Amino acid sequence: MENIAESLFRSFNYLQGTIVMAAVIIGSFHYKKLSDPIKWFFYYISFMLIIELTLQIHKHFESENIYLFPYFQSGEFIILGTFFSKIFKSKKIHHVAILVTGGLMLANGMFSFLHKQNTIVGISKILTHSMVIILSAKFLIDSFNQETSNERSRMVIICQSLLSYYSLSLILFLLLDQLKDITLNSAYLLWGTNNLLLCIFYGISAYVFLKSAK
Repeated sequence: MENIAESLFRSFNYLQGTIVMAAVIIGSFHYKKLSDPIKWFFYYISFMLIIELTLQIHKHFESENIYLFPYFQSGEFIILGTFFSKIFKSKKIHHVAILVTGGLMLANGMFSFLHKQNTIVGISKILTHSMVIILSAKFLIDSFNQETSNERSRMVIICQSLLSYYSLSLILFLLLDQLKDITLNSAYLLWGTNNLLLCIFYGISAYVFLKSAK
């Protein structure tokens, strides 16, 4: 059973890398036809590809990568914050994203210096994921009372995928954090589930870029 769980984890891991690369290629090909908010979503997907490639390089050289996660989370949140500021047409969201990210980076730097470890990576992940979930849900709720256009339909698809992925990813993270004595097999199953969610998320992203080109 452990070999099956590990195989699924690795298969979904390679598959997510392939799909996110395909999504970036499709987005690049149709970049000029993308609206301003969707361009920022494209930047976000491109940043996710950079993260995937960076982690693969560190894995290949068997080097430590935990120090990179605060920077990954910061870049991810700033780009998504800008995306939400575009769809809500509010600069306040962008400013809040920058302030929150700056605060988290400063706190992480202080704790890293004092304790020689990234002690608030988990806290920052919970906070940033929660804010993405709230903003996605707010946009979807607001959309119920507004006329549907092709552009808004694409925004709805994006926010639905963000809401679904970040909600489930946060649940999995909290579950793993609570299970201190989790078996390797169970860990592979949970992380494999996360990789599967990423595959679906990147697939939806590629679909949005294709639809935006028409």
